[in-house]
Amino acid sequence: MNRNAGNMYSAKISKSVGITGFLLMALALLLPGQVFAQTCPATLSVGFTDSPGPFELGEKIPITLTIDMGFPGQTPTSVDINHFQYFLDCAADDVFPSPGCTSQGNGVSFIKPVSTTCPLPPPPTPPNTATLAAQVAGNQVDFYVRNDGDDTNYVSNDVIRLDSVAEDAPPNSCTVEFEVQIDSLAVPNSQDPIVEFSFWGGLDAECDNEATSTETDSLTIPIVNPNAVFWVTKDFSDDNEMPVDIHIQCDTGIYTNPDFQITDPAAGGPFPLKGFVVYGIPSIGTNCRVWETPVSGYAGNYTAGAEENGLYDTLYDVDEGDDSDEPLGCYFKAVTGGDFTCDIINNAKPAMFTVNKEWEIYNEGGEYVNEVAEVTIYCDSPIMKEYPENGAASLVVEGPPYKQYGELGDGDSLSVMVSTLTGPAECWATEEVIESGVESTDDCDSRSIPAGGSSECTFVNTVFFEGIPTLNQYGMALMALLMLGIGVLGLRRFS
Repeated sequence: MNRNAGNMYSAKISKSVGITGFLLMALALLLPGQVFAQTCPATLSVGFTDSPGPFELGEKIPITLTIDMGFPGQTPTSVDINHFQYFLDCAADDVFPSPGCTSQGNGVSFIKPVSTTCPLPPPPTPPNTATLAAQVAGNQVDFYVRNDGDDTNYVSNDVIRLDSVAEDAPPNSCTVEFEVQIDSLAVPNSQDPIVEFSFWGGLDAECDNEATSTETDSLTIPIVNPNAVFWVTKDFSDDNEMPVDIHIQCDTGIYTNPDFQITDPAAGGPFPLKGFVVYGIPSIGTNCRVWETPVSGYAGNYTAGAEENGLYDTLYDVDEGDDSDEPLGCYFKAVTGGDFTCDIINNAKPAMFTVNKEWEIYNEGGEYVNEVAEVTIYCDSPIMKEYPENGAASLVVEGPPYKQYGELGDGDSLSVMVSTLTGPAECWATEEVIESGVESTDDCDSRSIPAGGSSECTFVNTVFFEGIPTLNQYGMALMALLMLGIGVLGLRRFS
């Protein structure tokens, strides 16, 4: 990528003369021998005050309008100019006065104040220099002449007056100077020229020989269009092959595609890195952020950087361990051009495995049962003692195999955090019951837990007590009668 690549814009310069002028010339051809002096030789041209550029976005560009009064023919005359226009952003093929300027959507600003050397009609006493009021509406600037020095009043009958000159004399001229600034380029027109027009027509410029003038001139502004490229790389700690959405946002500048997808090189894609191209950057630079749509189960870690000779002021990265309130991403400040990097690593977040314990006691006698069982959790991945910063592995239970013990009573549970940095974790659990005669059921066989996922199982211990049944008073009475009947039968047998 050429860091200093730019776009040089060019466009044609067009001129037109008034309808009156065309008619007079046509009559002169039809009637030879007749001399027609009814022309108004006032012209208007626009150019750069100093350097012809190219200019950077955000740079102030001095512009000079030149008004000339030349040789009208045999009869001397003067021109009175009360109004003229300047258009800040037009198409190269625009025609004046109709249809006029077609805005290209570029950000072009008109900068006051306006200075001029153009004279007023001779007053009894000096000063004899006009004051111009500039009214800006959209991309159109209207200049009005103010003899009283009030450059905020746009209603006036004052005029600039220039006299004609002899046939062999240089034009009688004056200038109007101001500045413009190109702040941004429109995306659809980013490769088109920046063209500005100056125009007057009809009664805007009128000679005292009753002829009027229509004049148009255009100016092409060459722009240096610096580019910045932000190269993005992607890495999943577990080599996940899923595509991830990447985004860019800048304060200023143009990027035709603010989003794209990228995969871990482990996915075997053709592009292990992709880049955002930002151009049309102003001279003061732009601030940009590059980030990904958060991926469930993964912690995003960002590292911002710049290649050698990259033009930048400050760069820094933000991650989950940062105390800043800024959202995650690679941040670049005051970028004016160059090559930058944003490396994004997605560390798989730990998985959670929970074992629950339940005791079920039937009939009386549960108070004699020690409702405690020793539970052991096994995992093929490291069991962590603390939640890791940014998803990276930190303190782990010694292993392999990785185990966690716990003595669980009724309603108790035991949970572990398991690393999934290299892939899903396989976990299971066993128990050892202290009491005898306990039936145990569970669903704690091996299971695969993905990044950031969770799973749980339950051991249920059941104890049955047979006991001696008890009778109420009616039952006791019935039992007594029954025993009495058995006794009577026995006596009769032995009598």
